[in-house]
Order: sequence, then structure tokens, then C-alpha cells
Amino acid sequence: MLCRVRVIFGFVLLMAAVGALPVSGADAQESPYEAIDSHAVSAPSSAAASLDGLAAYLCEPARLPREKLRAFYRWVTAFVRYDPAAGAEPSDAALAALRNRRADAAGFAALYEALARSAGVESATVRGALRGWQSGASEQGGHVWNAVNLDGAWQFVDCLSGAGFQNAAGAFEAAFNESSFLVPPESFIFTHFPEDANWQKLAEPLSREAFEGLFEAKPALSQLGIRPVSFPRKWDQSPDTVVLRVHVPADVCISARLYVGTDEIPETSTFVQHVGETATVLAAPPLPGGCSLMLFGKMRNEPGSYRWVAQYKLRAMPGAGERRFPEALESMKTRRAVLHAPLTGRLKKDAPVEFRLQVEEATNLALVVLNKWYWLRATDGVWQGTVTPFGDLLQVAARFPGKSTYEVLLRYSVE
Repeated sequence: MLCRVRVIFGFVLLMAAVGALPVSGADAQESPYEAIDSHAVSAPSSAAASLDGLAAYLCEPARLPREKLRAFYRWVTAFVRYDPAAGAEPSDAALAALRNRRADAAGFAALYEALARSAGVESATVRGALRGWQSGASEQGGHVWNAVNLDGAWQFVDCLSGAGFQNAAGAFEAAFNESSFLVPPESFIFTHFPEDANWQKLAEPLSREAFEGLFEAKPALSQLGIRPVSFPRKWDQSPDTVVLRVHVPADVCISARLYVGTDEIPETSTFVQHVGETATVLAAPPLPGGCSLMLFGKMRNEPGSYRWVAQYKLRAMPGAGERRFPEALESMKTRRAVLHAPLTGRLKKDAPVEFRLQVEEATNLALVVLNKWYWLRATDGVWQGTVTPFGDLLQVAARFPGKSTYEVLLRYSVE
């Protein structure tokens, strides 16, 4: 059945056609803050005898304002633990957090603001609602975070979210979160809604109703360091495909599924590409009506199932063509392979098709049709070749160093 997609809740970049993605570099990239972080987490207790003393110590290897802010963020997230009963008078909150190494949300923000101001960075404390931090709750009220002004642009820092999360039993679990540092307003609004709309720092501030409708965040979203990149300013329509872009750390991979109620739509209605630290999610609802796009994530090299990280609500409208993607198997996700072509999951019999993929570390790549293997060649890091499909199924398989067997990356139907 023909359909057109209307986005009701979610963040999208709408396209009539999806082109090839750029070639990525190595997944593992050295953090620009590695030396700053190491210095901060190695701070002796004597360095924190006073706010000024701690700021001076943390700024020793830092030269730029953002490096100083990073040093403060890393120290606070490493040494202060969440305690909702550790409230203090606003005028004493920063010193109490420093002295006790325990603080509520306001104490985390007060300490960070005091350190930022000591380095000459304009900073503020912002109150509002947070979602996706507390297990078993869609939203945590009474949250507090920081806004900092770097080179005339406001960005956000949430030290409490960066230090860990609250589990289903209500206990705080320490777990450093990279994604809560210097977040731009257009990404931060997905999880943080300030009481004062001016602190959204958006050209067109969202209403509370619009914020609640963007998407449903799960605790694993922040725990895995995943965050949305962009969102629409209004409802829009797409000929056949919704395209989402999400920041995903290099050691994390995500998958996506469409559901109507509790029924899963065939997996070939979604496709995920990882390039560097950006994941592009393609979704093509096959039928008119409401559906949910759910995102799941996990650590790349750890066994086990994916965790639910977010949910978006879409509505497919009559009017456009149905689309299917190739079936991506687990190796496609964990190996972070990039498919340039073809992105359609349905191949025509007896019609030549060009394949182009980037598969890091692969030593061989082949197209498998029945019992015949067609080898691809690597040129400038991209495996490519042309085949004329036959039969009912075409698979893409790769071999990696130290492996005696091939791993299937993709499956296409041949019609």
C-alpha cells in the first residue's frame, strides 16, 4: 500500500532520496580531553581544600576556556556523588558539595558554576525537568544544570547526569557520561526542559506540550552516551523515508524497529548506518496510520541484548511509494560497516546492480547468490563490484583477521 510519512513526534531531516554516506575514519578516536581528564581524576585530596585551590589545580594543563570547563566537569563527575538528602542553603551549596563530596542536583550545579566563574567563564544555574535519567520514570522534576557562554554561544553542562544515574531501586549508580558536557541547545532540549523558556536558548522556544511530544527517553539513552542531533520545528511530510541523526559514541551501536501497537513491522522498514560518532537512522513505515519508531543500543564489543533507549511516534499518510531496506545482521552493526549502495532491499532479477561498502578491517568481501560467490575489490577503502542478481536471496559476507569463517552483513531479496 502506498503511504506518505508525517512526523508527529520525533526529530527528523526529511529527504526525497537518501544518497551515499561519506567514508568514515577509524572508529576509535583519541579524546581531545585525554590529558585534561587524566589530570582531573588524579587530583589529590589536598588540591580540593578550597574552591580557588581546586580551580587553580584543575586549570594547570588547560589553556582554552573549554579545556578548563572540561577539567571542572571531569572532577565533579568523578568525585561528587548524588545524595538527594544533601541539600544546602543556596549560598553554601557549592562549598558543601566540595567539602562533603555529596550533593543533590542543586549542589552539583552550584559547585560547577562556582568553578566556571573562577575561570572567568560566564555561567548560570538552570532549573527544570529532566527525562531519561531515573529508571522507571519518564521524567525527573526539580532538576538543576548549568549553562555556560563560550565565544558568545550558550551551551549546557549537566554534571549530575555526567556522574551517573538513578536505578530502578532508587540508588545512585556512578557511571561517567560523556554526552552531558557542552551540549548545544538544539540537542539539549530533548532531555532538559527549563522552567524559564529563555534558557532553552532556541530561536523558537518549545512549549511544554511540544517538549513532552518530542520523544520518550529511556535511562539507557544517557547511560550509553547517546543523544539526538536535531529535530523539526513543525510537522512535516516525506515522500517515503524519515531520516534521524543521533550522536553515538564510537564504542556503542544502535538498532531501530518500527511498531504498530505491540506488533513489530518487518525489520527491513528501518536501516541504521554508523559513521564516526553519528548514526543515521532511516525509517519507512509501510502502511498508513500511527506507528512507533524505537531505538535500541548496546556496547559494541559486549555480548547480550540491546537496551531500549528512545521511542518516536510517527504517522504514515497515504500518497507515496513503499520502501524497503536490506536486512542488516548483527555484524553489520557491531562492525560499523557503511553501505553506500544499494540502499533498497529489493533487487530486480537479471538487472545489474553495483555494490559499494566500507567495512573496516575486512580482508575479503563477497556477494553470495545460491552457491556462487562474487568477490568485491577494495579501492580507496571502499569495497565495490557489480553483479546481476538471480534466485531469491543475495547476501553480503565479509571475512576478518583471525576468523576462519565469513560473517553475513546484509541480506537482499531478489524479485
